[in-house]
Amino acid sequence: MMKWYFPIIVNYQLPYSYKQILASILEEEKYQLIDDFRLTILNQHPNQKIIINNIDFEQLKYLNEHHILFYLFTPIDNNTQEFKKKLIESSISNVIFLSKPTIWILPEFKIKQNNKIFIQFLNRNFIIKSLFKIGGYKTIFINEINTLFFFLKENSTSFEEIVLLIDLDISFDLDKFLYELNTITFNYNILKDILHLVFIKDINKKFLFSLPNFIQLKNRFFYLPPIKRIFSPKELMIFLIESLIFYKRDQKILYDNFFSFREILYGNIALNNLISKKKNIFLDLIERIQDYKKALPVLWLYEYLIETTENMQSIVLK
Repeated sequence: MMKWYFPIIVNYQLPYSYKQILASILEEEKYQLIDDFRLTILNQHPNQKIIINNIDFEQLKYLNEHHILFYLFTPIDNNTQEFKKKLIESSISNVIFLSKPTIWILPEFKIKQNNKIFIQFLNRNFIIKSLFKIGGYKTIFINEINTLFFFLKENSTSFEEIVLLIDLDISFDLDKFLYELNTITFNYNILKDILHLVFIKDINKKFLFSLPNFIQLKNRFFYLPPIKRIFSPKELMIFLIESLIFYKRDQKILYDNFFSFREILYGNIALNNLISKKKNIFLDLIERIQDYKKALPVLWLYEYLIETTENMQSIVLK
């Protein structure tokens, strides 16, 4: 049976007339209006359809911290670099800027939930989590190595895909971790086909590990999925928006500029001049967005990331 879930809708600084029109539209989707933010909504079922009319910026953090997916609607006047920077710093990713109601394009509110899971190990990047959630993944945080290994053993046959994000800016025993993970993948053979490892590293921060040693380790553990890159967080966000939200297998949107998730992890993608190419195709994406409303909440984020990223910084491993 196909499962769907719906984001909570949050109105931030919207004029009264905009709130009324939006509530009327969403009434057809059986959304319920709540005038003010209340912590009690966090105890409700995650599929509850709610519109919150009044909320301040600090209160938005509660929604993130309680793993609730939300779409933030705000006036077009807030569509500034300063406001977007504030959104990034507050880990808010899904935003729709509204201008005159006569030209509104609203996103899809129904999100398909696939039998896939995204695990953040020792990492709490809410934007990356939200991108996977819009892409149809279940998402969890795990902060203990033993808890992670127990989860993988217990769920080796529960999902069609398990994506494990590993933050290399967090200090832990990486050698031992990869050894144990390789052993689990060997013992639970089905994991070889469904487990994907995503490594991230802020390239501007000092390395907490030896890169040559890491390359030797990854080549020694034969039962781990191939590890071809260490992504910078911003670059990973760009690729996730493209692969999980823009990309369609049956119709490669915008020619051949976007890649599937597997191509990003395992393909031989040429990174030279990739950012400049993306900047050139962004206007094409704007023209076609009416046919691809799923991408609307992260369109601002994609534009902001490619505008503020000069060059790709991922480390290509051999």
